[in-house]
Amino acid sequence: MTFTQQDVTSPPTLFKTIKSIALLLASLARQVGSCPILTGNLIQGVALTASTQKTVAHGLNRAWVGFFALSTHGVAFSGFASPAPSSLFPTTSYIGLTATATGTYDFWVF
Repeated sequence: MTFTQQDVTSPPTLFKTIKSIALLLASLARQVGSCPILTGNLIQGVALTASTQKTVAHGLNRAWVGFFALSTHGVAFSGFASPAPSSLFPTTSYIGLTATATGTYDFWVF
């Protein structure tokens, strides 16, 4: 959006300019707010045993969309898997994590 110096000196055009800026900012806020990665949770100190699934509460109050490891403790970075959810542990509350190496991990779940 562009505007001229004349636009901000005239009260009617100044109002239209401010209203346009406010609408653009509101649109931007909606787009940013709808990004699930920004509304994720940090889960720290998850001890995983290689090839064994551990179910962890994520606290999102909605189904999780994805996750990634932020750091590892006592182990080199390895791959992860999250198997299909079961009816015993709904995705709105829990995520199942399986690591390829035993260690302690910090995750961002979104």
